[in-house]
Amino acid sequence: MQTRALDQLLQQARDRFGLVEDYEVHQLSQLAEILQGATRFVDVGANRGIYAYVANALMRNGRIILIEADPRLAEQLGAAVPDWMRETENGNEITVLATAAGDRDCVMPFQVGPEETLGSLTGSDFLTGGTERLGVSVKPLDAILPPGPGTVFKIDVEGFEYRVLDGARQHLAQPDAKLLVELHGWGDSSIGRYPHHVFSLMRQAGYKARTTSGREYIFLFGRSDGWGAWASFLRFAPLAWLKSVARRAGLRPLYHGIRARIGLGYPRDRSGLAP
Repeated sequence: MQTRALDQLLQQARDRFGLVEDYEVHQLSQLAEILQGATRFVDVGANRGIYAYVANALMRNGRIILIEADPRLAEQLGAAVPDWMRETENGNEITVLATAAGDRDCVMPFQVGPEETLGSLTGSDFLTGGTERLGVSVKPLDAILPPGPGTVFKIDVEGFEYRVLDGARQHLAQPDAKLLVELHGWGDSSIGRYPHHVFSLMRQAGYKARTTSGREYIFLFGRSDGWGAWASFLRFAPLAWLKSVARRAGLRPLYHGIRARIGLGYPRDRSGLAP
């Protein structure tokens, strides 16, 4: 897709979902390249569905699966999908699954904050004030859908990343799988797993990581030989470990205070909702 046409598509998508103009612009801009050759796109933590919406416009005769833990958002997605299909007529099969992906089959409390876009199965930094808890079904990705070639995953699960990947070992064994993963610094304290553990898991599975346009928390994982996987692990895991140690030592406010003083600013609310 030409750059201008892609920019128009992304702006149309952000307008449709009520998101700010620069919402995840770098990742969404690279989606066309990431999806080249893909026959299946799996959106884990689909939320409002902007990634799946864009994937539907880019893919032809593929399969798109949206996995969303929040049952209310899943219901909204199910109602919206027929319109997406009529808009493009690209021959894609789109399925919405009202469940969470994890490492085992169970029911867990899902926290919904004041803004539904930041729901979490872990102790998210962005869940402040008036959170509501819902019991949601959790299943391993390996049980939700069978592995297959040509699959691209987008995973944005607010700290639950390790469990999602641990429950997707059969998918990770596919030789051409790609995974766009947002890593959240707070991780999953209930099992003691943080972003550096994700890098370790992916290295063992034979994947290397690269950042998307320099973003320090969003990574594209692709298959690699042993050296490539080790090289990216050594590049990203030590800093992730240091950040994890600093966070657990209560140094996070100091870290962001230093960022503010040198002009990098505080991380903004990542809900992405337009005011």
